[in-house]
Amino acid sequence: MAATLEQDGWELEDVEAAHARNPATFQIPSPAERRGLQRGDTVKLVFLFRCEEDGEPYVQGERMHVTIRQKTGRRYSGVLADAPASSAVLRLGDRVAFGPQNVATVLVSTNEP
Repeated sequence: MAATLEQDGWELEDVEAAHARNPATFQIPSPAERRGLQRGDTVKLVFLFRCEEDGEPYVQGERMHVTIRQKTGRRYSGVLADAPASSAVLRLGDRVAFGPQNVATVLVSTNEP
C-alpha cells in the first residue's frame, strides 16, 4: 500500500501527472527507462512531506535518491540513500516502494559508456 500524506506524513509525487501538467519545465525519463530499472540502479523520486509552520499546514517537496533493491512486476522496492531535510518521518536507509510513475530521474553510473 502506498504511503499517504494523511496517514504517513509523506507520499511520492506522480511525476507522470506533473510532467503532463508542465511538459516544458518538468521533464522525466522515457517510459522505457522508468520501467526497465533493475536491482542496484539509483533513481531520484519526489517526496511530498506534510509540514506545519506557525500552526499552518503545507506540503514540502524534496527530491531524494533511492537505490533499487527489488523489482516485482512493474513495482520497485528500494532504500532511501539521502536523509530528508524537510521532515523526520523518513530516515536514511528506510525502505520505499514505488512505481515507474514516481521516477523523476534515472542516475547513470560513471562506469557506463
